[in-house]
Amino acid sequence: MIKIVESKNYSSYVKIEKEGNNLIAKLKQFADYNNDKVNLVTIKVPDKYEEVDKKQNRYEKRNYAYGYNEKLEVPNYNIEYSLSTFSADSAISIMDISIKTSYGPSKKLTYIGKKTYNGKEFKIYEGGYTDISGVMFTSVNRNKYYVYKKALCYEMQNNGSFCVEIDGNDIKITDEIINELTNFSVSEEEV
Repeated sequence: MIKIVESKNYSSYVKIEKEGNNLIAKLKQFADYNNDKVNLVTIKVPDKYEEVDKKQNRYEKRNYAYGYNEKLEVPNYNIEYSLSTFSADSAISIMDISIKTSYGPSKKLTYIGKKTYNGKEFKIYEGGYTDISGVMFTSVNRNKYYVYKKALCYEMQNNGSFCVEIDGNDIKITDEIINELTNFSVSEEEV
């Protein structure tokens, strides 16, 4: 078995900025069709999280991981921040497509109510699915586990949304984790 102890990211899709003990990420999106203003979401994530390169537009989505499950060979938590022109409900219906149903029990994302974290009100959705670890198309370290999924959506002023999607791989998502991951500010800038 090969275990990667440390890696360096030279990708153009990740831009690591730090402020104190936080990683800083900035998501941008045009606020309207005039293209004269952009919504700017500045995310502050504790530096114990690690940014993951998914070759996406770094101004629309950012991905992080935290912890590592040796047995399953996956991070304890996968986190995706996304800025969308869609409403929260539309963004959730798109996220629902990624919920796997082939390995065992699964539950589509369901609205459970509104809750305030770090002074911001979110629409909260919960769901989950069974996944399988290990090397695909082999029997090497194939273990089934349940992925607990939470999506927190913040409604932007221009009818768009900012969503924080958290996957707990064989581990439940706590309020402590959610508080750490919902530290962000929203502003509008002239172009």
